[in-house]
Amino acid sequence: MAFASMRLRQIIKDDQWRDNPPNLEWRPEQGPYQTVSVTAERRDAKSLLALYRRLIAVRRRLPVLAVGDYRGLQGEGDLLAYLREHQGQRVAIVLNLGIESLRFELPGSGQVLLSTNLHREAEPVKRLLDLRPNEGLVVELD
Repeated sequence: MAFASMRLRQIIKDDQWRDNPPNLEWRPEQGPYQTVSVTAERRDAKSLLALYRRLIAVRRRLPVLAVGDYRGLQGEGDLLAYLREHQGQRVAIVLNLGIESLRFELPGSGQVLLSTNLHREAEPVKRLLDLRPNEGLVVELD
């Protein structure tokens, strides 16, 4: 076990995790490791890594997401929605956790800041919001 621990530390130190995981006898190769890597994710503007980076950037840009008051919003079915409010700024986070499209009534109109589909950004939103299956939106309200 000590050898495996030392070898793992050396691999991390040498940064050999980029495109291919190391060939460690105690760790069987599983999953699509050749196509799913940090290097591949960095090149793909629609990757999960890109989404996380955009979420972090929006949170850093808007203090309301970090320190704002939380208020749950009433939704039906597989919908999770809440509002963050701080110093006159309001942001709604609306998540469709199901496999069916949903419609949700926002407490105002606004603009999409971020979508899990990464293609609805800057889209104006009236009070009614249509969400695709498994879609999440961050909406800045007027």
